[in-house]
Amino acid sequence: MDADAPRGAFAEVSKLGSCKRGAQVALKVKASYGGYTFGNVGRLCSAVDAKQIKLAWLHPAHELHDPSTMNVPRATIAKWLRDDHETMQLFGLRGVPGERHWKVERDVRRRTSLDSAGGHLGTGEPMLGKAEEGLMVSMADQAKRGTEEREAKVAAKKAKNEGRTRKFSLKWAPLVEKAEDILAGRAPTSAAELGAMLKVGELMALVVSRTGRTGGAKNNKAGAITAEAWAVLGRGKVPLAAAAAAPGNDSEEDDESEEEDEEDI
Repeated sequence: MDADAPRGAFAEVSKLGSCKRGAQVALKVKASYGGYTFGNVGRLCSAVDAKQIKLAWLHPAHELHDPSTMNVPRATIAKWLRDDHETMQLFGLRGVPGERHWKVERDVRRRTSLDSAGGHLGTGEPMLGKAEEGLMVSMADQAKRGTEEREAKVAAKKAKNEGRTRKFSLKWAPLVEKAEDILAGRAPTSAAELGAMLKVGELMALVVSRTGRTGGAKNNKAGAITAEAWAVLGRGKVPLAAAAAAPGNDSEEDDESEEEDEEDI
């Protein structure tokens, strides 16, 4: 069995990749709440209002959390405990001021069950959080798997990363080697001495070789790069290949900052 093959809901979504461009398709996604009902919501909200339990106890990590009875997420109960009018105003509707949202839903609107998964509180309006947005992006990515467009993007991204790694190594390897050769002959005893021994580019290379990043200082005004290099001098070396793959290490930006530094000196 292919370990990378889409399974479950993703297996159904992946079938979209075989549809022709412009074709209209209907996708039904089924979901459900994690084992709790509106009755559970009302029971826990009532217990919190009666001070029988505290809202914090609903967090699984709390020492007084009872998973057998506290089966609704703390954040969910907190939403149902809000003022009904304030909650309904979020969706352009009028509510009952001064009353808990859960109680108005139960006693006034006669709610007996939760909306389908994806509905928000008592409005029935869908609300996508970060988890749901991530799921939709992943589903779309699964649907494109195996298509020419997807394969072309993967190949382009791989080529870009390889080119970035090569350019990064070509830029920093000679400077790192030169800096290490100088330091091998004499160990500096202060930041000032280190700054006198190495040029700006070599100081920046030293930061790269010790941290795997191009450093925060953009120029050596007031000895900023010298201070940064001195602070990391005692660390172990980081392979340039790993440094090149680190996010935020843009060799083009480094080129610009190094040129500015040479002018300052």
